[in-house]
Amino acid sequence: MRIGLFYDNSNICYGTLNFFMSKIEETLLKYGVDTEKIVILDEEMTTRRFDAFIGFNMILSSIQMPDGSYVMDSFGCPFFNIIVDPPYYHNSALNPHMNNLYCIFLDKGHVDYCNQYYLPCKNVEMGYLLGPIGKEVPYQERKIDVLFTGGLYDFENIKDKYLEELASIELRKLLLYLIECGKRYPEKTMVECVRIWINHYDYKISNNDFNLLMGTIGLKAEYYLRGYYREQIVKTLIREGVKVHIAGEGWEKLAVEEKCKDNLVLMGSLDMQQTGDITSNSKILINVMPWFKDGIHDRVLTAMHNGTVCVSDSSSYIDSKFENMENIVLYNLKQIDEIPN
Repeated sequence: MRIGLFYDNSNICYGTLNFFMSKIEETLLKYGVDTEKIVILDEEMTTRRFDAFIGFNMILSSIQMPDGSYVMDSFGCPFFNIIVDPPYYHNSALNPHMNNLYCIFLDKGHVDYCNQYYLPCKNVEMGYLLGPIGKEVPYQERKIDVLFTGGLYDFENIKDKYLEELASIELRKLLLYLIECGKRYPEKTMVECVRIWINHYDYKISNNDFNLLMGTIGLKAEYYLRGYYREQIVKTLIREGVKVHIAGEGWEKLAVEEKCKDNLVLMGSLDMQQTGDITSNSKILINVMPWFKDGIHDRVLTAMHNGTVCVSDSSSYIDSKFENMENIVLYNLKQIDEIPN
């Protein structure tokens, strides 16, 4: 068996996708599967036989030939596209798409959305990812009490710029409503918030237009809320005297603004294996789910596999798989003030 593995050449998100792909390759090789690392699809590849392809967030599934056929269908084998975001982040990869496409998402709600709003795939399933395992450190000897892994972006500035770009007053109102909905009802998905808006005004909207709203206004609102809750939680912790080590970019402004900046230890940008090493040297990892309401992020599982206590907001999937205060410690986004305790 021969499987082509698409590696990302943009090194997005600290190289996480390439890290995951390298682990897939490592595992396939253990099972005697012949693999080929692919960065760019070229014509010479079409002369070789493949039994399957695997990629992350790949747009190749939608690239067509002049005759309208899909490039990837010419290989006559399945293409497994692992999509680590909501499907509406990747409209270009999913609509339209090759015939022999299999999709894997990290949230059951994303699976349902893909099945409802895009052309049928061969199969759509939920999976999950696991980050690196660091060097084993006895729990009481670990140097870091509380760790947060992830960057912080200027979500307020991004929102303001996007509002200026929107020509319609109604769409501006929708964006502001979705942000407020996410703050007031953080347990709701963005799809639910958009539907509440549509039902309130009794709008008649097609599936295509709904998907367009999700991939534009909904996407921006979700992106804002991810940054908002990350900042709020870290602020709350350091103001209550909890020292937080942060592996990720973009936190310098907060460090300058906060009087209790001594409680914020910035470690800068780290690659995945470095992140694994500091996770295994930490007692607690604080996680904020990336608006997955029925899925799980790799930070949760990575913390567990490194013997680190994961303190996270929940999802329907987490509630069904883990016991609070036994396998994981859960907090409520509506009660951030309680997290320091």
